Amino acid sequence: MSAVGFSLGGYTVLAMAGALTAVDRYRTWALASPGFEGGPREMPNAAARVPELLETSAPFRASWDRQSDSFRDTRLRAAVAIAPAPPVRAFDPASLSAIGLPVTLIVGEADREAPARDCADWLVDRNPDFRRLSAGTDVGHYTFLGLSADPAKMGRGPVFLDNPGVDRAAVHRWTAKAVLASLV
Repeated sequence: MSAVGFSLGGYTVLAMAGALTAVDRYRTWALASPGFEGGPREMPNAAARVPELLETSAPFRASWDRQSDSFRDTRLRAAVAIAPAPPVRAFDPASLSAIGLPVTLIVGEADREAPARDCADWLVDRNPDFRRLSAGTDVGHYTFLGLSADPAKMGRGPVFLDNPGVDRAAVHRWTAKAVLASLV
């Protein structure tokens, strides 16, 4: 079995591969890293909501209490994380270095949501066996998302706005080939 995930899904496939989480590790890094302290663009107040959710939501609290559990899936034989999200900084470095199965990290060099240097490169520094592939210097985070069913929305931000010269469909074709090659 193989697993492929984009953004927070990339974080998830790494957890399936054996990475262990401690949210305090991420929060320490995020507070010291401008632009990461509150949450992603889609949920800029995510961090501020944690205390309320811990107090009012039993499912959230139960999930929070399991954050450092192992979610390793022994059926997993390979993993691909596309633009792995900043919460990868919550992973225990020793658990990352212990991952022995093939892991490929696909990034866009112009990703502002999950900058390669802060996320994928940090992961490779912890496990040099992880393979890092670049989809291009101008490829951003949302370029990996699908094309709009409404052509009028293409070119509008943030989800459908790509950097000049980026052909989203071509990036998708390249990414699909890279994923398939990584899972063989």
